[in-house]
Amino acid sequence: MSQATMMPDYKEVLISDLFIPKNGSSTYTKEWCQEHQGKIPLFSGNTFGPFDYIDVTDYDGEYITWAKDGLAGYTMYHNGKFSLTGHRGILIPKGNHSNLDVQYLRLMIEPIFRKNIKGRLGINGKNEYTTLNSVMINSIAEKIRIPVTSEGEYDLPKQKELAQKYLDIKNKKDGLLEKAEKLSKAKIIIQDAPNITTLDVPLNDMITHTNGKASYTKEWCEAHPGDVPVFSANNSGP
Repeated sequence: MSQATMMPDYKEVLISDLFIPKNGSSTYTKEWCQEHQGKIPLFSGNTFGPFDYIDVTDYDGEYITWAKDGLAGYTMYHNGKFSLTGHRGILIPKGNHSNLDVQYLRLMIEPIFRKNIKGRLGINGKNEYTTLNSVMINSIAEKIRIPVTSEGEYDLPKQKELAQKYLDIKNKKDGLLEKAEKLSKAKIIIQDAPNITTLDVPLNDMITHTNGKASYTKEWCEAHPGDVPVFSANNSGP
């Protein structure tokens, strides 16, 4: 069997072998931005869009940036002129990236970043405040998988194909989530019917309530495992 046929379909690479993480500038405060209005988007920790528009360009081209704090580890894809505040970092490519797709790399990197955040996660992602700085990124041992050709070179068309498939699925998922949110906020109104008589009844006349047991602590549960679910303030499950 030739060496070419034995070549794996993917190559595993450390993020730190591909990129140098660099912090944005702490110069871009809200007051500074008000005095330097312009057309260049300035991005901060928020991943939903620009923080402001200023008259200074720090970067121009295809790049991956990440949120350093708050909802740390979430990434953004950029293609064009932009600048960054100190709440955001940028991955500067090492060497020749001509056969690497930035969108594909971003999609592979983000879940790894999210696994390596530190701080307060909150419940179901609410009230999260986490951190992921440049030192932490350089210490990440998990590798990303990049498609390669039979000759062992990075397979750019395959990367683009996989990235597009993922983005198509994400767009469909986002559309479904948007529809679900609209349905959850919809109000159902039952109009009065001429042949139906209704009666207003106080809620306390229909139900009684009682508190759960404080004895079911985490330590108690570990000492009494079983098949019966114990529910607490978290509404997502036992």
